[in-house]
Amino acid sequence: PEPLGILIRCAQPCVGMSFTHSNADKKILARFAELSRSKILRVLDARPVATALANMAIGGGYEDPTIYTTCTVEYLAIDNIHAVRRSFQQLRSIVREQMLGLEDMGQAVLSCEWFSLCSRIILSAVKVASLILKGEAVLVHCSDGWD
Repeated sequence: PEPLGILIRCAQPCVGMSFTHSNADKKILARFAELSRSKILRVLDARPVATALANMAIGGGYEDPTIYTTCTVEYLAIDNIHAVRRSFQQLRSIVREQMLGLEDMGQAVLSCEWFSLCSRIILSAVKVASLILKGEAVLVHCSDGWD
């Protein structure tokens, strides 16, 4: 059997508005890339791009491939855990209020975005698993630590 890849979990880099980078971070990410079949570390950032950029204002950030040259970055556009919880609560409320007509209920269910969020989460999990099965090194993170 072919060797499997690896899964790494970490917090977002703390580059902030000054866009500073840690040499230790660069070295460890380069080492992880060496363990990948393609010699590239696949960073799958669960956040939407706008969230990654906004987090810089509070000291967070993202892996910039021009700095982390052994990485590629893909944003998975999954809302944070608070938005997921809110969406689920809306769905639960809609289901409890079964007085809505079928058409109105369908519209209400679609408007809470629960199925869209679940779809993005499942597709992202499949992407991670697929890359690992192909021997790739995959780093996953988000802003609220629920990845």
